[in-house]
Amino acid sequence: MDGIAHVCSWYIIGPLGSLSRGPMSSHRSSQVSPRLAAEASSAVNVTVDDEYGDQNSHWVPQFLPLGGWSQGAECVGCALNSTFIDTGRVMNASWHDTTYYPGNKTREISIDFVGTAVYVYHIIVNRPPNPLITVFTNLSFLIDNAIVGNYTHSLDPDGPPVLYDVPVYVNRNLTNEKHTLRIQSGGPNITLVLFDYIQYTVNTSSTPSQSSSSSQPGSLASLSPPTTSTPSPTHTQPASSTAARLSPGIIAAIAISLGLTAALVLIIALIIRSRARGKSHNTAKEERQRIVVPFQERQVPSPSFGLSQAAVSRSFPLASPTPSPPPRTPAYHALCPPPRHRVDVPAPALSVTGTERSLRYMELVEELAALETMVKEAEEAARPTPSRTTGATSGPERGERYRLRHPKDRRLASIRLRMKRVRALIEDERRLMEEALPRSQR
Repeated sequence: MDGIAHVCSWYIIGPLGSLSRGPMSSHRSSQVSPRLAAEASSAVNVTVDDEYGDQNSHWVPQFLPLGGWSQGAECVGCALNSTFIDTGRVMNASWHDTTYYPGNKTREISIDFVGTAVYVYHIIVNRPPNPLITVFTNLSFLIDNAIVGNYTHSLDPDGPPVLYDVPVYVNRNLTNEKHTLRIQSGGPNITLVLFDYIQYTVNTSSTPSQSSSSSQPGSLASLSPPTTSTPSPTHTQPASSTAARLSPGIIAAIAISLGLTAALVLIIALIIRSRARGKSHNTAKEERQRIVVPFQERQVPSPSFGLSQAAVSRSFPLASPTPSPPPRTPAYHALCPPPRHRVDVPAPALSVTGTERSLRYMELVEELAALETMVKEAEEAARPTPSRTTGATSGPERGERYRLRHPKDRRLASIRLRMKRVRALIEDERRLMEEALPRSQR
């Protein structure tokens, strides 16, 4: 059968019309038709190396279980390494080495391909450098999850020490479509596996072809697949192998992209936060200005009565011991009442310092003292003198005196109203100064 290979191999006419290694067939076609020869000329063999993979797609076979295989040419602890095996006779000077022990996981090689034939080549050891080294080989072959053949080899003392390019499995009766080849090693015995490479045949002709019913399995006519169309010679690798073989460049690009994205998000967040803080600062500044403006009252000059410095000092005992400046003579406007402080404004929201608050308080106290002096002088001016009370006054004269005193009385009432408002302002300033102090000093 074509599905079962043997240790001994020989040269036959391969799918390309050249010498290729494969098992001897019991049937040979005596003649090849021109149509079959044309189809054979459009078929090519593709090599899949154990280390470098498919020569077209560069996909490498999948070796399971992970960690159960070694690169034979580079294995330091392996007895059958490059010191015993001639690397010049091995495909690309590389092979995969593993030893199966009963009870362990089955060793497996898996590869996908599109083609009409497949050839599997291993290295077989007859005489190991140490008689304790296992050389027994037991392989099973599955195509599309169906068992299609097996291969066994035992110690042969009379044979050469090492056999190279041994076709452990050959199948030239495949349909020209995608196939999955699995090579397994297991069973009750210790088994040695030295995998070298695989070849599969691809029909590149775009002309539909049909297989001849009279052709035998070993003839050249078996290269014609019974399909109506020929797919391109692509090679699909299992998804798990694809994910496991991401190139370092792709991984580095992904890492750099993630880092740049994170940095960009951080910069945007910092810009938004900075703008929000600036807007909040401007809003707070406007609020403080809106609160402070009512307290910055216009200095209202009092009516000029020619007050003396001594009079102000007598009426204001809390003044500073330093010589006080001469009192201002404000022009009092009774029709424009000064703005009042808001009692519900919290002290920390004000942007005036303790010194400014004290100065404002002193100015109000000085104004109150000046107003009190003005009231006192106005009252003294309004008192009747003894000369005025001795003589009798007729009715017209008394009315004339009343008309002369009447404007002064209205001005005196206005001054007293202003005094009342100033006292209220002084009380508010005193309360605000106390609230501005720390709790321990209140």
